[in-house]
Amino acid sequence: MADEDVALVWRPGEVILGLYEVRDVITSGGMGVVYRVLHRGWNVELAVKVPRPDLVAAGRGLREFEAEAATWVGLGAHPNTVKCVYVRTLGGVPRVFAEWLDGGSLADAVRDGRLYAGGGRAALRRVLDVAAQTARGLEHAHRAGHVHQDVKPANVLLDGDGTAKVTDFGLAGARAAAGEDVTVPPGASLLAGYGGMTPAYCSPEQAEAAERMRESGGPRPRLTRATDTWSWALTVLEMFVGHPPCPAGQVGAEVFAAFAEAGAEAAAFAGETDERLAAIPAMPGGLVALLRDCLAPAPEDRPRDMGRIADAVAKVYAEAVGEPYPRPEPLTAVRLADELSNQALSMLDLGRGDEAEALWRRAAEADPRNPHVAYNRGLHLWRTGERTDAEVVADLEEVRAAHPGEWEPAYLLGLLHLERGDPEAAEEALLAAGRAAPDVPEVTAALERAGAVPRPGAPRVLKRHDGPVNAVAFSGDGRFGLSAGEDEKVHVWDLAGRRFLMPGRGGPRRVRTLRTPGAEYGVRAISVDAQGGRAVFGGHDGPAQIWDLRAGRLSHELTAGPGMDVSGPGGLIGALIGGSLPYVPTVDVAMSADARLVATVHGDGAVRVWDASTGRCLRRLAEGHGTSYAHFASVDVDRDGEVAFGRDAETGVAHTWDTRTGGVLRTFGEPSFMAAMSADGGTVVTQEGTDHRARVRIWDRESGREVRTVNRPGGLGDEFAVSGDGRFAICCDQNAMELWELGTGRRLRSWPTPERAMVAALSPDGRRALIGDDEGEVALWDMPVPGPAAPWSYPLPREAADRLREDGVVDRALDRTAELMAEGRFAAAADEIRRARAVPGYRRHRVLLDRWQDVARDGRRAALSDAWVRDVPAIVGEPRVPPATSHGGHLVLTGGEDGTVQVWDLARGERRHALAGHEGPVHSLALVGDGPLALSGGRDGTVRVWDVESGAVLHVLDGHGGEVTVAVSADGRVAASGGEDGAVRVWNPETGEIVCRLAERHSTVISRLLLSGDGSRVVSTASGDHWAPHIWDARTGNRLHVLPPDLGGGWGADALALSGHGDVLLSGHQDGTVQLWDVRTGKALHTMTGHGGSVRKVAVCADGTRGLSLGADATAWIWDLRSGEGLPVPGAGGVDAWFAAIAADGRFAVTDGRDDQVRVWDLRTGECLRVLGRHDASVEGLGLSGNGRVVTSLDHNGVVRVWELDWEFDFSR
Repeated sequence: MADEDVALVWRPGEVILGLYEVRDVITSGGMGVVYRVLHRGWNVELAVKVPRPDLVAAGRGLREFEAEAATWVGLGAHPNTVKCVYVRTLGGVPRVFAEWLDGGSLADAVRDGRLYAGGGRAALRRVLDVAAQTARGLEHAHRAGHVHQDVKPANVLLDGDGTAKVTDFGLAGARAAAGEDVTVPPGASLLAGYGGMTPAYCSPEQAEAAERMRESGGPRPRLTRATDTWSWALTVLEMFVGHPPCPAGQVGAEVFAAFAEAGAEAAAFAGETDERLAAIPAMPGGLVALLRDCLAPAPEDRPRDMGRIADAVAKVYAEAVGEPYPRPEPLTAVRLADELSNQALSMLDLGRGDEAEALWRRAAEADPRNPHVAYNRGLHLWRTGERTDAEVVADLEEVRAAHPGEWEPAYLLGLLHLERGDPEAAEEALLAAGRAAPDVPEVTAALERAGAVPRPGAPRVLKRHDGPVNAVAFSGDGRFGLSAGEDEKVHVWDLAGRRFLMPGRGGPRRVRTLRTPGAEYGVRAISVDAQGGRAVFGGHDGPAQIWDLRAGRLSHELTAGPGMDVSGPGGLIGALIGGSLPYVPTVDVAMSADARLVATVHGDGAVRVWDASTGRCLRRLAEGHGTSYAHFASVDVDRDGEVAFGRDAETGVAHTWDTRTGGVLRTFGEPSFMAAMSADGGTVVTQEGTDHRARVRIWDRESGREVRTVNRPGGLGDEFAVSGDGRFAICCDQNAMELWELGTGRRLRSWPTPERAMVAALSPDGRRALIGDDEGEVALWDMPVPGPAAPWSYPLPREAADRLREDGVVDRALDRTAELMAEGRFAAAADEIRRARAVPGYRRHRVLLDRWQDVARDGRRAALSDAWVRDVPAIVGEPRVPPATSHGGHLVLTGGEDGTVQVWDLARGERRHALAGHEGPVHSLALVGDGPLALSGGRDGTVRVWDVESGAVLHVLDGHGGEVTVAVSADGRVAASGGEDGAVRVWNPETGEIVCRLAERHSTVISRLLLSGDGSRVVSTASGDHWAPHIWDARTGNRLHVLPPDLGGGWGADALALSGHGDVLLSGHQDGTVQLWDVRTGKALHTMTGHGGSVRKVAVCADGTRGLSLGADATAWIWDLRSGEGLPVPGAGGVDAWFAAIAADGRFAVTDGRDDQVRVWDLRTGECLRVLGRHDASVEGLGLSGNGRVVTSLDHNGVVRVWELDWEFDFSR
């Protein structure tokens, strides 16, 4: 049964969704029905509150119910409030799942006398305790900004241990929105609920507001906390009189006055005596005075601070009972990842997706490896098109690795695999879950579902072309496939299992091969009719051709027609690729399903339609522009041939035309890189953006309405093919192939692919794909069938009392740690933090991680205990501009092609500023310590100094030509800049004043610029000087040394590193040697050998005692720079790294690899400590925070990922 099929009414004995066992129908009140259910997964009883049918029918009432339910679920855990576990929409109706308390309500306890058991002092103790606890629960709600508006004994629930909890927060508003009437039902002594409250407990202002609503039908007025104060007083009064004190709450003050006048005793007030009334204690005088204040007629005259009211009750308790009130003031539990995830699911179910995402961000910040958070959030982002399935799978695999031996991470991963249509991977994960927990019924059920999911076969290679495949296509019925290659052949495939009859060629075959005369470079575009009988081909060096596929012969060449010019300007492809190829008249082709009409787009950008039966040009839909980029243009027609679709070669904007009149029907969005229309004419897909930042837009063709936009941070796909029915698309690039579900924008399935160009076509029903590559292979792929929808994962919430105890452990540890650090006892402080991190939910909590770093300043880095991706928004910079990271790892800067500098606050998980000012792309970045100063060099020849706290630009320094490289000293007092003009300047970033200009210029653009930590030395290189380093005195501008330009067969262009102290320089050379230099003397200290080829990259730690080098022979060496001795890294050969960053203390380094993954290495042993994860493109830059806590990695697509390293430290002396 699916969620949407769940019935509104449940019956005892039913099991809903195999999860909720209905045990009882408890009550039907103003809100609706309350069910007592057993959650079979948790083995915990819950109360399920369902709105009345009239609330469901009333649109406004249901919306109000959803809003008020969101209020309750967001309230947070407290010992004196009933916990709303989550809200879940079943059968189209939101249902509140709350904790179940087996002690009934306070109204029940008053009515049946349980409240007064034992009489006398015991009863008084119990009544005052409930009064104080109820006030504490309301205090919690008020602090969260919520007014209950329906406080009454029925909304106070009792647990078996005497705990009182207020329930039904916010649900009064839903009843008010449903338009409850002021009526007296037959046989009732009290008014039914109205205006969102119960009349017997309402305040005067509530009654007045309800009356106004009933008469005018206006909106519900906003009430204050004073309303809850009045209703709480009447609730307390009921405990002392033994029944509802009055039928209408607005007269409660008068009733209370009569009660007080009767001596504040139930029997005297009732005017009679019986055994039950005799057991009710008299109200103490202190409480009489308190309730008198709470029942003041004017709201402003009542006490509104429920915390003070609770304190007053505790004081009365001590005076009347003769002992201190035993319950300490409860605190609000910190919301940890599990609770935040449940709340996020509730917001999502209520249609508040932005709030859900914000809650998941908070949850991921609290615990980046929480299985439920990673699964639920990943599932949501995948279903909405924000993430690919491969990204979510990778996240869950990392979470699974972080929880060895636990069943839930593997189970959740298996559910995801099922929905994405990968039953083999699902079974592997689910079997692992079953081994970890053999008796969990959810795992068994999921394995059964996996067995029923269809399993696509392996891709079938049909045949190879002798050279690259240029185009592939399906017939309109999907029975035939075509492929064209540069070998001048077109293969026609019988995909339905029948045989071609090949006259005169020896009998039936599965493939027919056509040779296309004159197509020296092969057919480049194919379109086939519905039944595979006719096709149109387009090629580089000839007109489009219409072929009879059954006969295997050419029918027409499309050469004639009005305005046809095959020799106009812009037609020379040589303008694009150097003049090596002849003119390309036809770029793309399309044929209608009935083979009556053909559309073509040409080398000059013109779009034409043709009569396929005669080869005659009917009309020109778009004029030619003579653009050299016309080969990126495209054309499609719908099945009937009445609508043509094309992308304008000059503007990049997509249009539809009426093929009968030539008129433009619709225009779709902004300039696009690729565009396609489904064969049924219903769906248009466009790709916009750049090589590393793109978006896919999905449109309804007939209306021109944009249906969905999906961002693609990895850049544009090289090939995008749409199924004939417009439901699916396949996107290919050099790294992956993706199957898209266009209705949702979801990338249903991703496959890694070899790094070779591909062409693709999708069958009309989206079930199969033809893939051709540049090695001549043509393969038929079965597309996966999505499996059953994965259910959300709701973790069992912990009891509020347990949570508060655990929070207390953490709070005390933080306080104690501060004291121990002040005393210099860092080892003891570390023990306190370790104990706090052992508390459930706190292992990776941001507050404790920050404190751990504070303590670690006095320790030595010992081992890498964990690592994870930081939860920050997708950071997209510009390739080849490495990000800058603050010393503490809280800030990251990225540069953009649009001239902006993005400031990312990792502590908050958000972008702080977009700093605009450069007139052109940002070229380099530098950040001073932990801020607030940052520097950026642009391709506009300027350097800008920013305050990253305010986002203000402090100084703009010009004078350079072209792109500028910047560097800054560790203390931020000195900065250097080098320009395309070869000049280097030293200046004060705080004042913007020039300190000095270096005495001489380099002959070409500055390629590397290094500055010592104290700002006293500058090292610069330029290609015109063979990358030989020049060492300068930054105070005088004098050149101190020029290192030999031909040393070691030449200097590595990027193999240069300066120690943080600025005293030694490490360099790599073409002959594989690594040199260590004394910056003060310019003399070589060591020449180190080990690489078998040129050195790509070197890195050195802050004190210059340890270095790392990467070679073109895929080797890596760790160097003791004091002795010159080296240690080869054993596992480096399979990594083949290009980039490296080394920790300030020299204990570890990070590198990239040929598999696009980032690795952490122990520089003492050469061991690989951790593989952090994979990028979707090659890594082109690495950064490391000064404290070794945060790693940033930049890939070729401009995507920056941020990783947190969790280190253990040794504090022994």
